[in-house]
Order: sequence, then C-alpha cells, then structure tokens
Amino acid sequence: MSIEKGDCLNLRYKQMLYKDVSAPPTEHEKKMAELYGTWDSTACWCECTQGSRGPDDKPVNKKECARGRSCFKGLSDLA
Repeated sequence: MSIEKGDCLNLRYKQMLYKDVSAPPTEHEKKMAELYGTWDSTACWCECTQGSRGPDDKPVNKKECARGRSCFKGLSDLA
C-alpha cells in the first residue's frame, strides 16, 4: 500500500490491497498502454461511508478526495 502526501486517508481502492505500485510495469501493461493509452478505471470507496460517495455526498476518487473537503484527512492531520 502506498500513501502519498496529498492522499486522503479515508480513500480506499483495490490496488491498495494487492498491487505493488513500486514495481515496474509488466510487459503486458506496457503493451496495453502502447496500444490503447493509459486510463484510470480504479473503483474507489470511502472508508467513512463504505460507498462511492463521501460523507459530504460528493464522489470518491483520487482526484476529488482532496484537501478542502470537510471529510478530508491527510497525513498532516495525524500530528
């Protein structure tokens, strides 16, 4: 699991549970990106609501779950 500085600690997605994000892309992943480009089809959910919308009823994803939302909790909020 890799948590970056700007990530919300309530954000969850499957790759956190099974994928080594520090590993280089496989040959299959490279070929797929070459043929079709890259895309983000990640299914995300909020740890607070266990759903696709946060406590503020806004969508949950890596882009939307950012500082400024009332439910955002970042690494700096732990101190």
